[in-house]
Amino acid sequence: MNNNWKNVLIICSLLFNLVLIGFILYPLFWHPKPVPLSTKTEINRERILDKQREIREMRREFLSHKNRFMNALAQPDINEEELYEQLATLLEKQLEMEETIGINLIEIRSNMTPEQARRFYRELPHAARDRRDIIRRRR
Repeated sequence: MNNNWKNVLIICSLLFNLVLIGFILYPLFWHPKPVPLSTKTEINRERILDKQREIREMRREFLSHKNRFMNALAQPDINEEELYEQLATLLEKQLEMEETIGINLIEIRSNMTPEQARRFYRELPHAARDRRDIIRRRR
């Protein structure tokens, strides 16, 4: 084979190898993988899930009290004293639930890196809005 053709084949082979290496290295350097949760967060995952169950139960209880209050308001005969008691109980349940949620968010934050916290708390309102939209579409 002619020397010129050998040189052309070698150059083509080198270019092909460089392109192949570029396709492998490009995602590693220009598209970094998301930062995984720290091992501290992984260890506390079960505790976080327990807190979420507790909050879910508190929410059910709050909604139950809210429904009772609304039903009492809908009655033809109202007892204002009883309504004020139910309102106080309802507000107490709501405050307790929101305080638990706030404490839970602080505990979760203490186990995150600043980058994880920035992403998590920036995306949290969007995730809640998306869940509401999904629920509305189901109705």
